[in-house]
Amino acid sequence: MLFFALTLFGLLIALRPIGVTAVLLLLSGTRGTVRALGFAVGWIITIAIIGVAVILIFQGAEQDSSRRAASHAAAAIELVIGVLALVAAAVMLRRSRSRSRSRSRSRSRRAATPRPQWASRLGKVGVKVAFLAGVLAVSHLTVAAASIEIYRAHLTAAGVWLALGWLALVGTSSIVVPVVLVSVAPRRYRPRLAHLTASIDAHAGDMAIVIVAVLGVYLTYRGASSPI
Repeated sequence: MLFFALTLFGLLIALRPIGVTAVLLLLSGTRGTVRALGFAVGWIITIAIIGVAVILIFQGAEQDSSRRAASHAAAAIELVIGVLALVAAAVMLRRSRSRSRSRSRSRSRRAATPRPQWASRLGKVGVKVAFLAGVLAVSHLTVAAASIEIYRAHLTAAGVWLALGWLALVGTSSIVVPVVLVSVAPRRYRPRLAHLTASIDAHAGDMAIVIVAVLGVYLTYRGASSPI
């Protein structure tokens, strides 16, 4: 069950549109591979730091109270995050439908939605800024929720590291794979970056709604099903 949950969380982290779009934009610019690697390193380090910090916090809570009390607190936090995620998904869906209706009424509006300013600037940043972008682009809340799942499994120290390693591996797959492909065969894959970036931009809103909704359903179930 934990393996399935961590795979789900890892995919939710990996498929976050802002992260995939950012790494593709970095790859398309000058010194793209180096800058994209900086982004990937920031992404991975952030997952590791959040994971270790959350687990240590709950393990420290066990010493102040008890394992049972800490586990119940973890379940309660999951439930709250899950409910908030479901509310957020509903709000995002409502806004998305409202924008779709507005666009359909404006027949003269044929141009695509302009790209955000951060996306335009990202293709010109250095390695340090790309690293910082990787730190900020990770879904910190999703990583924290996954780390709570690891804590609730009450694994050994080796098991915790293996679980965090699997989460990081799956969670960085969408970031690392494009970097590897462009590094190995730049002439083949680099021309496809613009098309792929445009496709992700076009469906970013729908992807975000699905990710938040799936996260909300799972965490609500896990938090509510915790034994009293």
